[in-house]
Amino acid sequence: MRHRLLLLLLLVIPVACNRSGDPDKDPQRTTVFGHLGKRKWGEYEGRVPNYEDGDLEVLLPMSAFPGKPLGPAFVLILRLVAKGPRLSDGAVAGSTDHLVINPTQYDSKGRKFRFEYTVNIDERGEIIRDKPPVEAFSASGKKYTAEEGRVFLVDLTADPPTVSQVKLEVADVLPRPDQDPSLEDLKAAVEKLAGKEKVVRDFVAACNKK
Repeated sequence: MRHRLLLLLLLVIPVACNRSGDPDKDPQRTTVFGHLGKRKWGEYEGRVPNYEDGDLEVLLPMSAFPGKPLGPAFVLILRLVAKGPRLSDGAVAGSTDHLVINPTQYDSKGRKFRFEYTVNIDERGEIIRDKPPVEAFSASGKKYTAEEGRVFLVDLTADPPTVSQVKLEVADVLPRPDQDPSLEDLKAAVEKLAGKEKVVRDFVAACNKK
């Protein structure tokens, strides 16, 4: 029983959030900032800083593994369902030889939409051994490669949700890539990406429309 309790405690992922907003201007709009997960096993580490602002959610997961110091892994920009339920789930799992980050949010039908980033996990879900670490992305059964870009735009208001991959690198979007970003850092990262690609700029603008 003691071992089971210890295992449960180890599986608990802390979520820290700060809420802000001006109810006099828009009582329905709040900003939520925090971490959806933070775990470390030897050289493998995962963190999921994020923020929500109205119908916009931005996640900037960070990863570290042999050959890659802690820094941005990808940027996930979600268009949330207006006044719909919210799910604060950015699960981080792994060990000393693999890493999984799979943030999840509700779509327009109340189903759980999961986006998955893995390091050293093959298509069968088995750990890759004795090879250099390999990153992979997937969502709704579709696979994505880092070579095609690390920015993903997800419209959860569509049925089924749509995923657009943007060919942008994200290593330089944070001023301190090895440290937890602030809310201002995350917002600046989105602005930087929007300044590079019109598709990102238009997607963010659509999320912010009232």
